This record gives sequence, C-alpha cells and structure tokens, in this order.
Amino acid sequence: MSTIDVLTAKVRISDYIGQFVKLRASNRAEKVGLCPFHNEKTPSFNVNDEKAVFYCFACGAGGNIITFASKYHKVSAGEAVKMLAKQYNIPLSTTQSATKFNNLYDIHDTITNFYHENLRKSKVALEYLKERGLNDEVIDKYKLGYSSGDIDELLDRVKSQNLSQYIDDTKIIHTYNGKKVDFFSKRIIFPIMDTRGRTIGWGGRTMSTSHQPKYLNSRETELFKKSDSMYGMHHALRALDVKASDFSSKIIIVEGYMDVLKLASKGIYTGIAVLGTAINVEHVVKVCNITKSYPIICMDNDEAGKKAALRLAYSLVKVMSKDVTAAFFSAGFGKDLDEFLHTKTSSELLTEINSNTVSVLDLIFDDICSTVHAPSKPERFAMIDSKIVEVTQNISQLNFRKDCIYYLREKLWHLKREKKNTEDLPKSTIISNKIQKPFFHEAIVMDLLAFLSHNLHYLNDERVLSVLEELQISDEKLQKISEAMIAYGEQYQSVCNTHEMKEVHALLTERLKHLREFDIDTLLGYFAPNEWRQKKEEYDKIDSSQPISDTVLDIVEDFVEYNYKLTFSNANSYAKNIAILKKRTDKF
Repeated sequence: MSTIDVLTAKVRISDYIGQFVKLRASNRAEKVGLCPFHNEKTPSFNVNDEKAVFYCFACGAGGNIITFASKYHKVSAGEAVKMLAKQYNIPLSTTQSATKFNNLYDIHDTITNFYHENLRKSKVALEYLKERGLNDEVIDKYKLGYSSGDIDELLDRVKSQNLSQYIDDTKIIHTYNGKKVDFFSKRIIFPIMDTRGRTIGWGGRTMSTSHQPKYLNSRETELFKKSDSMYGMHHALRALDVKASDFSSKIIIVEGYMDVLKLASKGIYTGIAVLGTAINVEHVVKVCNITKSYPIICMDNDEAGKKAALRLAYSLVKVMSKDVTAAFFSAGFGKDLDEFLHTKTSSELLTEINSNTVSVLDLIFDDICSTVHAPSKPERFAMIDSKIVEVTQNISQLNFRKDCIYYLREKLWHLKREKKNTEDLPKSTIISNKIQKPFFHEAIVMDLLAFLSHNLHYLNDERVLSVLEELQISDEKLQKISEAMIAYGEQYQSVCNTHEMKEVHALLTERLKHLREFDIDTLLGYFAPNEWRQKKEEYDKIDSSQPISDTVLDIVEDFVEYNYKLTFSNANSYAKNIAILKKRTDKF
C-alpha cells in the first residue's frame, strides 16, 4: 500500500491538526477551531475524522492531512508526505495501490457483517451474551458476531463481494488436517476497529471451558498490529467527541473485551481494552496523545491486578509529563471487575469512578509508605523522602519533576503530622506530645562528627556543644561518639580507643578527607538555626497543666511544623553543597 494510503488510514486527522490548531468538538464526527490560514475571531475551520478531511467555510481552504501539512508548513505535497511519514514512523513506499488497500478494509468489514448475522441465527451464542449482561443495543453497536465454523458459507459471502483474492490477507483461514477451517470457529467474535470504525481484525472467545485457549486475536496483517490496536477505541473517541469535560468522558482502559462491553451496557462508551497483553506505558501514552487527556486505568482487584497496577505506575512515572499521566480506579470491588460492573447501575458506576480514582503519584506514595520500615519514625520519614527523590529522578521535564517532588513531600508532611490520628485527641494530649529535637540527615551528622573528631578545640565552643546536645542520632555508636565529645577530655579519647569504636572513628577519619573546604561555621549552619531556637524557647515555656488557649495552640503548631520542615530543608540545603565534598568513598 502507498505511504499516502497508510497516512490517511492510520493517522486521525484531528490528532495531527490539533497539534497546531486548538479544536473543540462540534458533533460526533467534527471538530472546529480558528482557521490557521486567515485571521478570524469566529471559528469556521472544520475537521471531520470520519471523512478524514478539513475545510474552512470562510476562506475555502480544505483537503486531507497531506494538504494541511503542505499548506501549513509551506512545503510541497511530496515533502509533506515525507515529513508525516517520518513523524509517524511509516515507511515510504509506492509499490501497492490504493485499490488493494481499500479492498482489504472491505473484506474485513464483509466478514464482520457475516459473523454478526450468524450471531443472530445462533440461539446459544445470543443467550450466552445475554447471560453476561449484554443487551441488543450493545451487541449491534459493537457488531458482535459468532463463527459457526462453516467455512464454505464464509467464502461464498466473500466471493459475492468480489473480494476472494484478498482472503489470504486477512489470515482468517488456516489449514487443519488438510482442510481449510475458520481460525475463529465456534467462538464469539469481537471486531477490532481502527479510529475511523473500519474493521482491521477480530478477537474470538470460546463459550466452553473445554475449548481452549479462551481468547484468540487475529494474526498480524497489513492492517492489524496487535501492539498498535485497542478494542473499542472507535466508539470511545466518538463518545468523547459529544461529551463535555465531566468524568464520564475520560477514556477508561480495562483488561478485556467483556469489560468494555459491560461498561457500554451501562451507557458508558468510553471503555477500551488492550488485546491479550498487560496494560503498559505505550497504551497510556497513545491515549494521552489521541485524546489530549489522561485515561482512567481499571484492573482486577486481585493480587495480580494490584501488582500490575503498581508496576505500571512505577513505569509511568518515568515518562510522566504535564501531557502524559493516568489515574487508577481503586474501589474495593472484590477480585473481578466483570462481576463488579454487573452489579452497578450507570449512575452508581460513575459515582464510584468519580470518588475512587487515585493518581500515579498517590498510588506510588501509598506503596512507598507501606513498604518502607525503620526503627524510628524520623528514620522512616527520611527513608520515604529519599525514595521519593529516587522514584521521580527520571522525570525529564525539570519543572514538572519539581512539582511532583513537592506534591509527594507535601503528602509526607501531612502523614508526619498525623492529623487524622490527632484531630479527635484532647488538646492537652497534643501539647504533652512535645517534639524536642529535629531529625537531621545522617550525612550531615557524620560530617560534623568527623570534623570535630580532628578539631577537638572546637568542643570548647558553646555553639558546638549546644548543637551536639540537641542532635537526634539514630545510630548507637555515633550517639556514643557525640556524647563523648560533649564530655570531652579523657572520656572522649577512651571511647574512641575501644574496639567497637575504632572502626567508627576510622570511618570518620576517612570522611574528613572530603571536608577540606568546610569550616565550623558552614557545618553549624545546617543545625538548629536561630529561628528554630526562638520557636523552641516559646514552645518550652508552655505549661500543659494550664488551660489551652488559641495562642498556645498556634505556638505548638508553629514549632511542630517548623521542626518537620527542618528535617528536609537541612537535607536539601546540604545536598546543594555536596559537590564541594571530593570523591566520596562508597562507604558513605
């Protein structure tokens, strides 16, 4: 087939033009916008996806996708074809005619109609679909069918349309024991269509557990590429065109044909399904690019489904941007989505979707919090923060990455404050739970101790002693080093000379090599700044035995909030200066 044929068939014209012109839905097939070829204030520029053309009623500009590319970019038609082929990764070729290409679509549609008619003749197949909750409207809209296995009748239908020479191109016939048989014999048929509603392949499902495999998809052909196709996309896009921005207009990605059809039976036609593979990043990116909006991903609620959702979330965060993301439907609906859809009305289902979706970042945050464990809360929070940075580091858009980190840290902030656990407690209980010391990043603590271990004269400095006294150190050996420094003198030397401390002291000595450009003022700047001291002094004056006033509550909240912020602000500030430290060893 020619490159032009492939372009006009594979690329939705509104998707391409939408990159340059802001379009809005006019009706089910058309979108309108301001014409890019003349100045206007009232939209007169129309794009029709079903006809794959554009036309401006004001200036008369019109044509197909190639015409638009040529006119918009001011290049020849030939250059426009090359440009489009490169953008959509379509090989340049002129060896096959448009006639064959159109005939391939015709034979696929002919076979779909044949299967659909057979379904109406099969009482068993119809009853099977009705028992699964599908009504006549859905059966007809999605052109569901049934293969009786009568290969001669199928070939006669194709022959009657003068399309016999293209039957091999469909790969629907194969040879078994020397006989030609229908690849989908005795199966319910699900036609797979392109975005323009033309059949490009089929899926087939058995009605008996003894007939395996349960599902079959068409073998790949010139029209059908499994990885590029999704079931129900044509109907979903048409539904999106006629809806506003309410939640029901989002594309809902599910795992199977029947899930799409169950949604449709509830009046929700925005469901699409992957074809026998796990929902992956490529599916999400494709939907985002086509619809200019994020999809809702809905998987089974069993362990396999939950793990698959997490894998997808962690993969998605690597490619996320302001234009590519997703939401996950997370209602506790038992294990099977099919059963859940069967028990809900349309309005109930939309309410469930509206109130039980979580973002990629929310899903990842919940997973991090459930899997990160540590001896103390400060350590756990620091580990969670470290994981947040690790997970988001592959986001390519810098500003978007910063926004994601800020969002996740804000969630961590609320988790640390544990509002849900303290809202119902007596105010006196909140006051009595005083937090005396902030938690500092371990790297900063170790560098301070390393510096002091070889600059003992600074232990006479009251600022240094004050910082050491206020340090909250999780490592027992480092804590002993700190306590010995406070005591100073022979006790410090004796502690360092003990067998258990020699290794720690040696590590601190090694660390000192990377602190040549640091001085005591630089290091102390990361600990207990004046603002923290002032807030702590006000906090320490509170008498929890006295009546609680709004002023007292403000002091408590202000100090607790600042205390938690200090946990991260000192770590972030230190990270900015980490480049000063030269050639850190793997031990640190």
